[in-house]
Amino acid sequence: MQNKAVLMRMGKFTGITCACAIPPAQKDYVPVSKMPPINDQIVIGTSGTLIKWITNKKVATREIKILVFDEADHMLAEVCLIFFVIWWSLQLI
Repeated sequence: MQNKAVLMRMGKFTGITCACAIPPAQKDYVPVSKMPPINDQIVIGTSGTLIKWITNKKVATREIKILVFDEADHMLAEVCLIFFVIWWSLQLI
């Protein structure tokens, strides 16, 4: 959320749009299958939520130009899985 807040302040002057891929609170839960596609230029989020969005075709992996892992030391175990999911989603197109 902190990254998104900073990005939104920058976006006010640049037109950058951002989506935050974090697990929703129970009261705000919407099944991924019922979510609209994500069309934002930047998606910030947890690896698990990003994987769900990619596998449900909510994020267009063909449009990814830069992939950044924040706090990668905590996510190293999942990095290979994320790359596999992106590669797999590109193979299905």
